[in-house]
Formats: sequence, structure tokens, C-alpha cells
Amino acid sequence: MLNEATQARLASEFPGLLGGSTARREISEHASFKHFPAGATLYHEGDETAYLPLILTGELAVSKVGESGREITLYRVGAGESCILSTLGILNEASFPATAEVSAEGDVVLVPAARVRELVDRAPAWRDFVFRLYHARLTSLIALVEEVVFQKLDVRLAGLLLRHTSSENPVLGWTHQRIAAELGSSREVISRVLKDWQRRDLIDLSRGAVSVADRGGLEKVSDLVT
Repeated sequence: MLNEATQARLASEFPGLLGGSTARREISEHASFKHFPAGATLYHEGDETAYLPLILTGELAVSKVGESGREITLYRVGAGESCILSTLGILNEASFPATAEVSAEGDVVLVPAARVRELVDRAPAWRDFVFRLYHARLTSLIALVEEVVFQKLDVRLAGLLLRHTSSENPVLGWTHQRIAAELGSSREVISRVLKDWQRRDLIDLSRGAVSVADRGGLEKVSDLVT
């Protein structure tokens, strides 16, 4: 059961989902609130899709590991968002096909699967929410496929470093494994490229972190500057 303060937060992050007496009653009586620390796992691959996570704060990373052991981050879910694979699993009564891990600690409202199915069936706002979620995630997944298939790894890696750092804060506190998962590559390949860039004075490497030393040089690599 959700208290009034949590309901107010949910209504702020997800406008419309608590609209109407049916939706408000279902959510307030049957959903639960939980704070997840970074590194916690909401779903392992093959788990029963038992609930829909509605993210109030923090971030959830959804990833897939192939038979070769290589990992790729399919998408990330932040505040005001939810997980499309959870929705698909719930509506199709199927198991979760990937891994969902908390990448930044935060607060989550968990809506039981049976209630999600009932709300999607009875509440127009929930149907609209699900369709918007489909559109947003499919668009991002198509963009991911295009990047993996058509862009060179060094271009994508340079772009990632530039997006997640700034001139004022040049350090990205990610391991080589996390970067590899984000780009759908292997840790060994990422490490090789980063060490080459370190020799060229584009970046500096330290344990669990990459520091951008030459943003202009990385912009040229990423094709942001022609």
C-alpha cells in the first residue's frame, strides 16, 4: 500500500496514471514502494515478470548477455520512466528476457502484474502510457542497432566519453567492462582502444575511471568536428 506522500510523488513523475478512482484505488492499495541501492538486481533473465517498476528517482540499466559472454546495455530507465520489457512480460505472461540492474540508487514503485493487466484493460491513461513506452523504447533500440551495425567502435566510444563528461568534469567513473556493455563490445577491445588513446594523450586512465584530456581530439574522432 502506498502512503499519500508516495502517491503525490508518483502523480508528479507519471502525470495521469493516478487519474480516475479505479487507477488511484488499484495503485494505492496494491502497489509497493521500495528504495534500491546501486548494484541491486530487479530482474534476472528468466525471472517471472511479477511487477512493473515505475522509477521515481535513480536509474535502471537493462542488459543482455550473449552466448559468447559479451554484454550489451539495451536501454536505461530514469525518473518518470518505466521498463518496456517488464510491460511485455506482464501483458504476455512471459518471463523477463534480460537483466535489470540498478545503476544509480533510487526509489521505485512496484505495481503487481495482475494489477497492470487490469489497468491497461480498464484505464485509457494506462493504455496510452504503454503505447508511448513502446514507441520510445523501440525508437531507442533501433538507434542502438544502427550504432552497433553502422558506426565504427572508436567513433561510438569517443561519443560516449564526450556525452558523459564535460570540460568542468572530465572524469567518467566507469570500468572498461561497463563501457563495453554500453557499446556492445568486449572489455578487451575497449581497453585496447583506450590505451591507444592514452598514448596519444587524448585521455588518462586510472582504476575504474577515464579522464578526458583532449576534448578537441575526441571530437575529431567522433566526427563531431569535421
